[in-house]
Amino acid sequence: MSSKLPNVLGSVSIVVVVAAVAIGFWIVGSPIQARKHVLDERRSEAIGNIRIAVQSYFRAKGKLPVSLSKLDAPYQDRQDPSTGRDLDYAVTGERSYRVCADFETDTTHETRYEYYQPDSVDYYKHAKGHFCYDLEVKPTNK
Repeated sequence: MSSKLPNVLGSVSIVVVVAAVAIGFWIVGSPIQARKHVLDERRSEAIGNIRIAVQSYFRAKGKLPVSLSKLDAPYQDRQDPSTGRDLDYAVTGERSYRVCADFETDTTHETRYEYYQPDSVDYYKHAKGHFCYDLEVKPTNK
């Protein structure tokens, strides 16, 4: 009977380890899902940086830039972190524009506890897939 004890303990240990890994993936998500979430956060940050750069450009020039390449922002602040291509940008009016990205996760039902101004956009809320933010420059106070 004592010779079966190591086999039983080994089997129980394997079951416990497999169960712990499975529970960890269930609670935290897989490493692939975590990577997608991190890339989407970087896309969201890029959109916020683009908004700041467009606002600065408008204040200096009195018009919206025709493309993201006209901005005085580091190139990585306007690019998709996965593909390296500039995010989609289009002027939609005299003071309005659209910035789009291809997101890998859906965060529309997630809650973030970060302070932001009432008139600001929550760039971390987006659907999965091609998602656009319709933005507008604020009037300048002279």
